[in-house]
Amino acid sequence: MNRRNWRDKITNPNFKQNPNQGGYTNPQDIQNPFVKRPKLQTNEPPSNQNVSKTVLLKLKQARTNGTINLANLHLNEIPPEVFDPNVNIPDVNWWEMVDITKLDASNNNLSENSFDDEQKNLALLSYLISLRLSNNNFTYLPDSLYTLSNLKLLDVSGNKITYLNAKAIKSLCSLVELDISKNELTSIPEEIQHLTYLEVLNLSTNKLVDLPRGLGFLFRMKKLYIDNNSLQVINPDVFVNMSALEELYIFKNRIESLSKNITSSFLDNLKNLKFLDAHSNYITYIKINYELPQLDSLLLSYNQITKIEGIEKCINLTNLNVNNNKIKQLPKDILYHQK
Repeated sequence: MNRRNWRDKITNPNFKQNPNQGGYTNPQDIQNPFVKRPKLQTNEPPSNQNVSKTVLLKLKQARTNGTINLANLHLNEIPPEVFDPNVNIPDVNWWEMVDITKLDASNNNLSENSFDDEQKNLALLSYLISLRLSNNNFTYLPDSLYTLSNLKLLDVSGNKITYLNAKAIKSLCSLVELDISKNELTSIPEEIQHLTYLEVLNLSTNKLVDLPRGLGFLFRMKKLYIDNNSLQVINPDVFVNMSALEELYIFKNRIESLSKNITSSFLDNLKNLKFLDAHSNYITYIKINYELPQLDSLLLSYNQITKIEGIEKCINLTNLNVNNNKIKQLPKDILYHQK
């Protein structure tokens, strides 16, 4: 028979333990099974063991539906079990497990150094189609991320990213939505033109002073956010092929004109544009040269506009905001807008 340790409270009738540690205060209580043992009170954050249990539970769900949510877990790195396709998960048969296609690791403490290990490498998640890494500590995108050629959605907003790898970004050729807002970008590489499936691009709240001509090749673009930057000029050439564009947000920049010259405006080719928000710039003059039949809302408040021409070409306009400008007289054609 194995003997119990002499310190064991069952075999030692004189055993006493600190009540703050959840022990017994009276030796006679040891033999009384009905005495409740006080619980330990603590305000400490969950231990790594508890976090691992949380991740294991989420991983169990992920291996059945392909989606794993690791947001708001204060992670410095993603557990290696997430990257291991052969990980043993209780109550889940290996032949029933599916590949992870959606990963949300937003609001953690991740950085590019979190993925520099062979066992914790984004390249191991080659089936990912959706990846959210917003509000972490990235200063650049890890190299392994550029191997995700099946990725459709990438959200890296709210980090400290200062540049994009010009040579590698074109490998994300399947991207449909890219959110890189709220970072420290001063420029966008011309190689972005290779993301020809892109429909939504969010570059807002960076430090951009210019737009690359490569944007002009994104003919599937529907929503473009470039607000809250330092743009002074909008080059019409950038929008030559963006005929599918429906929403454009350029507010809170330093733009002085929407026209390259008197006869040319970047609006000329945007036949499907429905929503334009250009408030809080330094625009002095608006001229619409060609019909914008789909335009529903035109927001131009807080500029320096003195005159608007061609408003009659926006035949379906329902919302026009030009407050806080220098307009002395509204165009007469505005009276004919029945909507």
